[in-house]
Amino acid sequence: MNEAEKEDSAKFNIELCAGTDLVMDEQRRFNGGYLFLQDIYYELGLHKICRAISSRHLFEYDLNDILSRLIYTRILYPSSKKSSFHESKRFIEQPSFELHDIYRALSVIAEESDYIQSRLFKNSTAIQKRNTQVIYYDCTNFYFEIDAAEDDKQFGKSKENRPLPIVGMGLFMDMDGIYRG
Repeated sequence: MNEAEKEDSAKFNIELCAGTDLVMDEQRRFNGGYLFLQDIYYELGLHKICRAISSRHLFEYDLNDILSRLIYTRILYPSSKKSSFHESKRFIEQPSFELHDIYRALSVIAEESDYIQSRLFKNSTAIQKRNTQVIYYDCTNFYFEIDAAEDDKQFGKSKENRPLPIVGMGLFMDMDGIYRG
């Protein structure tokens, strides 16, 4: 254990030359704050989910790289997809995709949403056991100021009694307070 501790506290020197000019417009600092999120991402098996989805679709981009960057940047720098793309260039590992690939991947992610959620639920139960002896449930709805019903926005009983199309949302919570939307 002493040897392991010595290895963990190893010292190293960095040599810098004061006479060396810095290159203009070259990124010299990188953000490593997403690495703890990366650990959770891989522990939940999202990379395997992306691999399975990629095998069912014909596209050239790396879905795993896109989804992981969208998740990391949405947590660290909540903003648009375009901004997320630019922020991900500040990470240690550079993105392997372009902005247009993100927009193309969104339709695949939407199409595979049920699969992604079911696999995530299953993978998360392997990490954190669920106490499902009692399940708490609540639902609500959101109205849309549009004249006609479309897709998932349908006319129904609104909590505000508005004659507009609504979307319902339900939330489950187990006895330990772990949510499932």
